[in-house]
Amino acid sequence: MKAVNPPNAQPDDSSNADALATFVTAQNIELYKARLATEANLSRRRVLLELLAKEFAKLPKSNLPKTLRRVEDMKVDLS
Repeated sequence: MKAVNPPNAQPDDSSNADALATFVTAQNIELYKARLATEANLSRRRVLLELLAKEFAKLPKSNLPKTLRRVEDMKVDLS
């Protein structure tokens, strides 16, 4: 017996790729936040903050809760 896909089931590689990218970004954010909480070295903290900013920038603003949007909008003085 041959398996038949339902007529409305279309493989959508772009949505799967988007979901994967969003998942990886969220995992990176959690990892960087955890490392930032325990890191005492200022240079490493600066790098972690930069990495966090880059990961937050990858997320669509509509997916960010209000608190994360506020954090994203904050200016951090790294000097």
